[in-house]
Amino acid sequence: MTNKPLHKAFSQLDITKKDKDYLIPAVLGFMINGRQAVDVPNRAGYVYARIRSNTNEVIQVFNDKVSPVYDLPVLLVRDPNNTTRYRVDGRDTGRYDNWGSTSSFLPRHGNQHSFNNAYAGAGDIVWVYGRQFTPLLLYPSGTLGADSLMINGYGAYRNERWLFCGNTGTPSFSPYTPTGSFSRMVLVSLDSNGNPVLTGGEYFSAAYTGVATLISYIPSPPSPTYLPLGAVLLSSGTSAIGWENIYDLRFFSGVGNVSPNTGSAGFEGIPIFEESTFKVTGTALHLTGNVDVVVSGTHAYANFGSGSSGGATGYYGTVINRVDVATGGYASFDVSGLTDEYDVINIYLYARSATAATSDSVLCSFNNDTTNANYHRQRLSGGSITAGADEADDRIIGAVPAGTSVGNVFGSLTANILKPGHPVGYKMIQARSTHITNDDNMSLYNMTLLWLTGGVINRITLTLSSGSTFVSGSSFWMVGDKEHI
Repeated sequence: MTNKPLHKAFSQLDITKKDKDYLIPAVLGFMINGRQAVDVPNRAGYVYARIRSNTNEVIQVFNDKVSPVYDLPVLLVRDPNNTTRYRVDGRDTGRYDNWGSTSSFLPRHGNQHSFNNAYAGAGDIVWVYGRQFTPLLLYPSGTLGADSLMINGYGAYRNERWLFCGNTGTPSFSPYTPTGSFSRMVLVSLDSNGNPVLTGGEYFSAAYTGVATLISYIPSPPSPTYLPLGAVLLSSGTSAIGWENIYDLRFFSGVGNVSPNTGSAGFEGIPIFEESTFKVTGTALHLTGNVDVVVSGTHAYANFGSGSSGGATGYYGTVINRVDVATGGYASFDVSGLTDEYDVINIYLYARSATAATSDSVLCSFNNDTTNANYHRQRLSGGSITAGADEADDRIIGAVPAGTSVGNVFGSLTANILKPGHPVGYKMIQARSTHITNDDNMSLYNMTLLWLTGGVINRITLTLSSGSTFVSGSSFWMVGDKEHI
């Protein structure tokens, strides 16, 4: 018996299947006046396509499937929603084996990742962070890191000439690694010749964390003309430096201020003062201090430090490094990256040792040479009653009070090194120190220390003979004398 309702319903169905799309092979792009063109001007969403790679069969097709890459093999189809046009159906993955890769080949959509409201952007913002800017970026060496860092290469105007800086590694951070429960920030900067220089900061408790706390322990560059790149956090046992140890200081270190003392300034994170070149874009600039400004045409030239209010020219000292010891003590005062620009380096030390003794000797080493046989020392000493003299092969340049001396009394030491950057001859440091061991005894030392290795001094380190630390309240500063023209 026939089921008439079912037969009637079935006969009314449209059982005609959709024809298979006729796919046309093509490649994107067309040469116009010798230029490879893919996007059709003034027709958003359309690209040029060469049917079967034939330059005589160029059409404009709608594309929302692939990236606009010249010579990209694609398949075209008649658009079912608008039969007056062709559209890109997808990549022609069968044309070559390698076109079946995992690459997305998405349509161009960069604007939706841009923070650009004026042009319908900001739909899916990609925030860019400082480390994603690669010029002069400090980054770990190797997959697992090492005791040094790599510097990405970049061109820079330094010391009145163009240099290609970076593209090399830094010196090893191992000599700066603290011991015990201390941490330390080490500054990485470029000198006037574009060479990387390390400067160790003071020691602080390893319990300190957070940028707001750590940034105050970053040391100053050895010279105002040095360009800071970043700082590295070192703790006891640090042997490999990773991203977590690196704090980026490029470009942003001088934002919002112009200072002849720092040698850098910035506007929206872009350096505008480097060496003797001063560059500003904006509507207003406020300069204070000893500055001469000369206007010539549409340009203004600012000369820092030579204005009528003071004498920037002449022979005087520049502070190379200064450290005021905070809580936790300080195991050494270490200044590296010294250049040959100074005629005299002066050292000033106001200190007390934490060791359990009445006094502690201060040791000096050059260029990390700690072998006593490479030094010869002579001393004239005087006290409340006696005077004396002695000599030895060691590195002593003076003494400071220690833990069992008169309470809250600090010793003083001053020292001078002539021609530290001269490549010829042994180097000599002359030092004078005063310390009190008890209420009735004050000792005076006049010392001369000769470094028998010789050569240019690029690093000076002061430590204590006992291996103890300089206590909180101690201060160290180094001043370089030279002629300023």
